[in-house]
Amino acid sequence: EELPCSTMSGVSSNVAIQNPLAEVVRIYWRDDACEEVLYNTLSPGGGYSQGTFTGHVWVARRDADGALLDHHVVVGANELWSVTP
Repeated sequence: EELPCSTMSGVSSNVAIQNPLAEVVRIYWRDDACEEVLYNTLSPGGGYSQGTFTGHVWVARRDADGALLDHHVVVGANELWSVTP
């Protein structure tokens, strides 16, 4: 699957990111050049609130091998993203 790159809209947003999986997950932001920047590492059952902008793309990868688990494109002001493989 080809993941989208972030677009720079400048509209502030917030995403509550949750890891319901029984494994460690790394959260990356994909910039407008499709480069992934590591933002957080979530323990099993962990979560946090991430400031972001609409049009930004977030990616969840398995900590063990870097495999893609899920991605999320921000479209609204306040969102919830529960990582699912």
